[in-house]
Amino acid sequence: MQTVQRFFTSFSDTFRKQGIVGKIVLAGVTLFVLCCLCSIPIAILSPATPTSTPVPTSTTIPTSTPTPIPEFSFNEIIQSPNEKGWTDTQYSTYFETIKGKKVNGWSGTILEIDEWGGEPYLSLDIEPNEPEIDAYVYISKDDILKVGLGQNITFAGTIDSNWVEPNNYYALQIKDVTLLTMGEIPTSTPEPPTAIPSATETTQPTQDSQDSYEILIGVKVAEYVKAFLDVNEYVQLAGNDPSLILDSEWKTKLGLALGILNFRADEMAKLEPTPKYVNLHSLIVKLANETHLFTDAYANGVDNFDSALIDKASQHMINMSTLAQEVTAEMDKIKATP
Repeated sequence: MQTVQRFFTSFSDTFRKQGIVGKIVLAGVTLFVLCCLCSIPIAILSPATPTSTPVPTSTTIPTSTPTPIPEFSFNEIIQSPNEKGWTDTQYSTYFETIKGKKVNGWSGTILEIDEWGGEPYLSLDIEPNEPEIDAYVYISKDDILKVGLGQNITFAGTIDSNWVEPNNYYALQIKDVTLLTMGEIPTSTPEPPTAIPSATETTQPTQDSQDSYEILIGVKVAEYVKAFLDVNEYVQLAGNDPSLILDSEWKTKLGLALGILNFRADEMAKLEPTPKYVNLHSLIVKLANETHLFTDAYANGVDNFDSALIDKASQHMINMSTLAQEVTAEMDKIKATP
């Protein structure tokens, strides 16, 4: 497994002399580079973990009825440009040919039940290969209590958009979903009170838990990176228009984005690792802590026009990039262990 090497360039003396505005712009550039670094762990964690939560799309149902398109099977979907030797541009062109198509009778196993922007969705494993999550299926709130993790469902809906997964695979986002059939929700079987677990029995729960952590940490890291990109967007706006640092609306939006980033960092840190991932998770916790230090220093630096705090925030970002590389190295080590 190849580890992508990244590094930060040093700040020029000329740029340092530009004062608080220049330093805010510099932090935005650094944020962008850090986002690239943070994408490394997503690509090499579980080969079946999503890099991020699904990008929210419009909940408005089109008023016009599209021309009926014949139903087709999931096996016909091209999940990666690598399957055809395509470029990203070619794959985007292909996706436009299936966007809006109706699907019916597709089945998958529920790996995650979550919501985005008030819309509940199910992460489904449809094909037993990469990526683990083949589709994000947005269901109605009336159905949310009818489903459970590990359950197999059959559904109909409309292909709305897609989302990149590890190793350049794409998962579909499917809207206007109707659940056609729902299998039994798996339940845990209690162990006999007097039985002493054998070696096989003690290994299996650990493996199941491990798989769960791999999936969850990939989801949470993806959400963290998405939150970082949102912060970077507001910082870059100030880079294009320095007067925004005096704009209360921009400050409010930046503060909200920083708050979401803190929340996503906490979500990563609160996961319970299995023994195999203890060292990895300790790095994740350190990354979350550095994130809090960064957001605090950066927000206060902007509020108080304090260049020293902006410098401090930049140092915390450097620490975060270092931790991101350490996470990558630790994951390489784990994957290399039989």
